[in-house]
Amino acid sequence: MNTFLLVFLVASLILLAMVYRKIPDKKIFLLFSMVLISIGIIIFYSGTDTAKPEDNLQAQHQHAISLQQEAFSRWFAGYQRLIDSLDYNWRTYNTILTDFRNDSISLETCYVRLGNLEKEVASQRDIILKMMPPEELDEKNSALTHELIRKTLAYSEEQLMTIRLTQAAANPEAQLTNSQSEQSRHLDTIMAINAPAGLFTADEITSLRHNLSAREDR
Repeated sequence: MNTFLLVFLVASLILLAMVYRKIPDKKIFLLFSMVLISIGIIIFYSGTDTAKPEDNLQAQHQHAISLQQEAFSRWFAGYQRLIDSLDYNWRTYNTILTDFRNDSISLETCYVRLGNLEKEVASQRDIILKMMPPEELDEKNSALTHELIRKTLAYSEEQLMTIRLTQAAANPEAQLTNSQSEQSRHLDTIMAINAPAGLFTADEITSLRHNLSAREDR
């Protein structure tokens, strides 16, 4: 209730009390009362804030953004765990080669550990192959998420190829030399030539965070 309407109601009550004593004809008093009530109703509805079309559109936009935020947050949490696993596997790969380079493990052990790692990386690659953007995302954000998945899949496949090539080269039955240092250099060369350049997804993630920010001024 706005201030003007409150003042009008108080003034109307006082005026009705005064008029009630002055007007002997109750019909006239009743008519006068109805006029005041009508005026009050007009003031009430004219003072009520009505939702503007642009306000409704803004509310709908904010609701859509909120739905996308929740869906993408859940999806991204799983994606981040996958990225952590990819990083861990690549560190494991480097550790295996370092151990063999330092003669801490035999070629046979290096071969077996690379085989186990290859299975793990292949399993993660298969998970990425099945990844899809959340259905709640709009077309623009869905396209960005598709690109994020595409880059991650390409990186994972490069990891897998490098590990497979390295394991094949570490096969004890396929060695052309018995020199441990020569064998190690051969494995290091394969890694240097085939290792993934890196996973560069900062642009997509930044754009998604910008698009999904529910700011009032957007």
